[in-house]
Amino acid sequence: MKLTFTLFFFFMSSQSTLFADATFAKKADERSKIGPTFSAPVLFENNLYFVATTGVLFKINPALSNPEVLFTGKKQSISSLALSGTQVFWGEGLHEDKTSKLRSFDLKTKKLVSETTVDGHIERGPLIHDNVLYTGLGAGGVAAFKLNPLTKIWQTKEANGKALHSDGNILFVDNKVCTTSVYTFKAVVCFDVTNGKVVNSFSLKKSPKSEIASSNSLIVGYATEANLSETKKWDTKADLYVIDLKNNKITFEKELRGYNFFAPLIVGDLAYVTLSTGDFITVSLKDSSIGYIGEFAEPFINNPFIYKDNLCAIGIMGKFMCYSRNKNGPGIINDSRFMETTIGKISSLGGKFYAPSRMGYYIVE
Repeated sequence: MKLTFTLFFFFMSSQSTLFADATFAKKADERSKIGPTFSAPVLFENNLYFVATTGVLFKINPALSNPEVLFTGKKQSISSLALSGTQVFWGEGLHEDKTSKLRSFDLKTKKLVSETTVDGHIERGPLIHDNVLYTGLGAGGVAAFKLNPLTKIWQTKEANGKALHSDGNILFVDNKVCTTSVYTFKAVVCFDVTNGKVVNSFSLKKSPKSEIASSNSLIVGYATEANLSETKKWDTKADLYVIDLKNNKITFEKELRGYNFFAPLIVGDLAYVTLSTGDFITVSLKDSSIGYIGEFAEPFINNPFIYKDNLCAIGIMGKFMCYSRNKNGPGIINDSRFMETTIGKISSLGGKFYAPSRMGYYIVE
């Protein structure tokens, strides 16, 4: 995603180690070998695996020490890994790349299993379902592949006569694979898993640039024309949209006074929403009503998460705030700061939360 990647490196290169704490300093030499990360790692046999934005596949222990280089790609990558058995699958390439690679690597043998050249680029992690891999290919649309070796089953480049541009994540919802399309065709699109035929498409007013989440038959995400290379426009608006796939309709598009490039956290009938304006709110998936949780002193465009049963989020410059979940309404439980820039996806693995940084990851605690 060009817009995310641009700002990611703006902040990664400008962050100073002047504010580093003791833990950061102790591991600085090891972490400097990794470089910036954006996507969530995966856990396999008590070790973490991830691809840094440099295109290098790493193995590291849960304490974030002893990084090991397993494979070095030739292009940059912001794709997360998809784990299936002992193998991980991922793609490479950024917005300008017309062709790129899709790869599989065996974590047991530490060898590349298969790779294939694809039209376009892969900016989000692929989805594996019933031994088939599905991925967006940017301007190449959406495609499905057999796993071993990686062999294309189908590729769809158009929907409703318009060109697909898929830089989003893939979901399996109601026996279909669904993703987003930006630029020429602004929509959420769902495909027949067997042949790639478009079976549902939902046109939106703005480009659905965020990841999407699902709850039962609902698909939820943000649509915005924001561009993260324009760092002064944090108040650019976004529409939180909810699609009812079972009834084949858009339930609502709720305009918000900020944006995010990761999906909201969905718990029950509520979407927990964090925005570039610093707002932390809830939006009802039933009637689009808004509830207030809190406000940040800085923008954030990553995902909110539940940590120690509290609602938490991290700002782009490390502001860490958590709010209690109780009947009397949210109250501040934590108000602190990590001395690291955080812009990518925060994930929970093995009971720990990991946040991407300019030098690998750090543990949220």
